[in-house]
Amino acid sequence: GGPTVTYAVHIDRSKSISVSGMTLSGAVRGMVINRSESIGVFGNQLLGLRTDGINAAESRKIMIEGNSCSNFTNPDDLAEWWS
Repeated sequence: GGPTVTYAVHIDRSKSISVSGMTLSGAVRGMVINRSESIGVFGNQLLGLRTDGINAAESRKIMIEGNSCSNFTNPDDLAEWWS
């Protein structure tokens, strides 16, 4: 097989970003948000991921709304946060 895609979307040290209307699939995690602020995640489909849909670490003012997930290889969480 080919290389493993770890994250479909990776946001790092960013501010005022909106991710909307996307289909995220075929990665280990759908989206990883690190050290960021004022991030919006709206109306996305997360399909066929291996673990988590959305991970956020050391971030603040994150709004997640109207997203859906299905067919994860190892069902885990749609979203996880930690500091």
